[in-house]
Amino acid sequence: MIQRFLAWVAQVSVRYPRRVIAMVVVPQLLMGLFVFNTPWDLSFGSLMNRHNKGVARYMDAIADIKLGGRLFLLLEGDERALEKSISEINTAIQSLPAVKNVSTPPSVDWLKQNAPYFVERPIFDAWLGSAVESENPKHAQTLEKAQQKLSAMANQRSMSGYRMLQVTTVSDPLDVVAGGADYYELEASTQSILKEYGIKGSYTGIGAVAAQDQSKTFGAVEKLTPFSFMVVLFLFWLVEPKPLRLVLVSVPMLLAWWATMGTVGLVLGQLTIMESFFGIMIFGLGIDFSLHLMVRFREERVKGKKYEECVTHTIKGTGHGVLAGGLTTAGAFLLAGTAQDISMSHLGVSGGFGLLYCLFGTLLLLPAFWTLFEERNASEKVLRKELTIPLLPALARLSVRYPVWVLAITLLTSYGAYRGFEHQTFQTNLQKVFNRDVPALEVADKIQAIFGINGSSWMVLADDFEEAGVLAEKMKQIPFIDRVDSISEFVRADAKDRQQQIQKHEKDIENQITILETMRHLSTEEEEKELNQGIEAMQILKGAATIGPPDLKSLPPSILSLLQVEDGRYLIQGYSKAPALDGDLAKKERIAVEQVLPEAFSFNLLLEDMMARTRPWLLPVFLSIVLFVAALLWWDLRRVRWVVLALLPVLVGLLWTFGALCWLRVPLNMLMIGVLPLVIGLGVDDGIHVVRRMQEDDRPAPDEAAISVGRAITMTTITTCSSFAVTLFANHTGLESMGKIMLFGLPICLLTSVMIIPALATVWREKPST
Repeated sequence: MIQRFLAWVAQVSVRYPRRVIAMVVVPQLLMGLFVFNTPWDLSFGSLMNRHNKGVARYMDAIADIKLGGRLFLLLEGDERALEKSISEINTAIQSLPAVKNVSTPPSVDWLKQNAPYFVERPIFDAWLGSAVESENPKHAQTLEKAQQKLSAMANQRSMSGYRMLQVTTVSDPLDVVAGGADYYELEASTQSILKEYGIKGSYTGIGAVAAQDQSKTFGAVEKLTPFSFMVVLFLFWLVEPKPLRLVLVSVPMLLAWWATMGTVGLVLGQLTIMESFFGIMIFGLGIDFSLHLMVRFREERVKGKKYEECVTHTIKGTGHGVLAGGLTTAGAFLLAGTAQDISMSHLGVSGGFGLLYCLFGTLLLLPAFWTLFEERNASEKVLRKELTIPLLPALARLSVRYPVWVLAITLLTSYGAYRGFEHQTFQTNLQKVFNRDVPALEVADKIQAIFGINGSSWMVLADDFEEAGVLAEKMKQIPFIDRVDSISEFVRADAKDRQQQIQKHEKDIENQITILETMRHLSTEEEEKELNQGIEAMQILKGAATIGPPDLKSLPPSILSLLQVEDGRYLIQGYSKAPALDGDLAKKERIAVEQVLPEAFSFNLLLEDMMARTRPWLLPVFLSIVLFVAALLWWDLRRVRWVVLALLPVLVGLLWTFGALCWLRVPLNMLMIGVLPLVIGLGVDDGIHVVRRMQEDDRPAPDEAAISVGRAITMTTITTCSSFAVTLFANHTGLESMGKIMLFGLPICLLTSVMIIPALATVWREKPST
């Protein structure tokens, strides 16, 4: 069936090239028109895996309460300057168009003045009791603990020389187009405001981290990409020196990209940022298709054959491998598109359809273009120089002369690679797969060190004041929660009773102050410090009787905005002391939270899903891909030996690559999944090409088949590795790991194709060249 189709392609491409071009171009152009009716969502929010219940709970809750994006602004400066200017800075930032509101932590003085109404009832009773029953040692012990707690409470919100503001933006960072332009406008405006007051300030939070990571990474890649592109063009020029013919190679890839955009929109109803990554796959595998055909066509022309015969041999020979390899890879991508994960779904569908469009476009358009050039330049001299790759013939012939030795070394190396998996680790810390030059991460660490909290709070909503108090108490029961912000912490139900108790014992409080002041004159320096603390505590109690307890109306708006959402419900937030951005830690926190508050939500739910070590869909999808590839290869090659030979490059390539990375202690991470389809696709493709070349009518020996196809495999390996080499200089740990997989995996697939396949074929009695 494949041979009949390829014979038809060769025939119509030579006889009716213009019809073939129209037959390919018009449908793909029309299919691409669906893109105009497809919504685009280039935000990271579009990639959030709503199949995960936790992720869906977080996304729905954030949208419901219109919380928007939350950023933390760490201010640094002289304490007096901060105290004097904080209100004006708050107002100025609040007036920025991108800002919804600014929440300023209460001052230390305000916290101290109102502390009798904030602390838990046992502490309040001990505090008041230390004035009424000063001889009772239990009151003194409780009061000492209360002082420590009040000090910690104040430090979590305000440290000398530092302030932390919570800036809520109009748009959630996860819903903003990737690139971070909105964030940088906000940052520039904020720096302009702070400069007037001589205060330093830096943002952190997931929005700041994502924007800075993208900006730094894209900037580095933009600088390095032109160099990579020039290398690829040079390699193409070695195969096809005519500029116009070189340009026309890109036509199938560009058409495939356009048609795929429309197809994805039609199938999935939306285009996301993942479709931009799909372009890299089209570039990598599209070049692979073209180079194999171009190198074989040149090889046939060098032999002095007629043009029609060259096209027929190229399409029916190498074209068979291109078609089989392309169908295998496209099918694998489409199966990956069935995963219960939005990112993988979009990557799979776009990669699968894109490769199909590119595959059939390349098979039909390239020979049609050749025919048009042949008609125009009939008298042009035929190339007489064969493309040569240094060392390639020597390696291939060595493998058939000493096949047992080659296979023995392969087995030993494979065993060594397998042992490397004992050192396998998985990176679950998002910070360690980001760009290294992200100031927002340093700011987050600084906040952790100064205030003892991270920005990924756990949140839960209460419909009324009473429920807010109940939920806040439950939040405090969670082991890792170190601080809880709730309306019930600032406006307590027994506040009026506390005021009455203080007023009732006001004379006792005044007497206690007099006693402590008298004792201070007779005390040592060390004792004086303790007495001063006691005097301050009594004076706070005395002042509380006059100012009265705070209520919803008297709470500062900057505090109330932290505790109440737009629809009137109350927001309870629990903060952890543990570092943020670690997926394993986020999972432990989720398990602990759900035992007490199953309805709670946090960015950590997204973090856990993004950095998960295992994914429920991974094994079923992987097994279905393996079965599909095996079935397609069996249908095409019909013999177990041929199927094993065809699979060797990808099997050895994956084993050696991941084994080497494990030995080098390179942690695996989520970004590596994105390039696995490319390694698998190119590895399977390489094996199929060598095997199909061995099966052609002239029945070349294993080493000759490897040399013939190896030229194209070498070129595709160098071009793809050149494209991914730029990731090693992006200062981005995650991208570097992707580049390492490609730079390890593809050369290993090349080595397997030109050495191990011929060696095993020779052992299996396939005749070597003389």
